[in-house]
Amino acid sequence: MRIAVVTPYLWPFRTGGLERYVHEVCRRLGRRHRIVVIGCGPVDHNDAYGYESIAITPDFHISNTPLSLKLPGIISDVIERIDADVVY
Repeated sequence: MRIAVVTPYLWPFRTGGLERYVHEVCRRLGRRHRIVVIGCGPVDHNDAYGYESIAITPDFHISNTPLSLKLPGIISDVIERIDADVVY
């Protein structure tokens, strides 16, 4: 199965509860499935943790949530590139 995951921040650049949860779920699912995680972070890491990540730079923040105007296009490209079965 091919799964795309969208999260505000990438592990290990932010290490809060949500980031750890996404990291652990994707690391474990990555043993049997292709996982691509999209989130804010300084660099991509490909298969360092058992899944691929795509780092984006936020255009602005609302409260503590990074937002990027490029995000819909990036998600669309990833879905098409990996032929994603699930977007989470």
